[in-house]
Amino acid sequence: MIIYCKKCNYSWQELPYNRKNYPATPCCNGRHATIHDNFKVNYSELMKDWDYNKNTLKPESLKSNSHEEVWFKCHRCNTEWSTRVDYITRLQKQSKKRI
Repeated sequence: MIIYCKKCNYSWQELPYNRKNYPATPCCNGRHATIHDNFKVNYSELMKDWDYNKNTLKPESLKSNSHEEVWFKCHRCNTEWSTRVDYITRLQKQSKKRI
């Protein structure tokens, strides 16, 4: 069945059993990226290194704690590497704490 959230305008397909056990919407409880809470919004400083050619996923479709493997390309030297989104966000948080 298709569920529609009146609070955030998010819709998704769900089994009736899951709806009974998990009444909150996936976006309202933080399980899905939204236009206000996603990797691109929360870590905009990393977007200059996001490899738009190699990645099939868009940064706005990912949560900051996603386990998806994505590609980056250094804007200075063009070095390419892949890493998980949650790993690079953890590194970013740690580097901000040191400053």
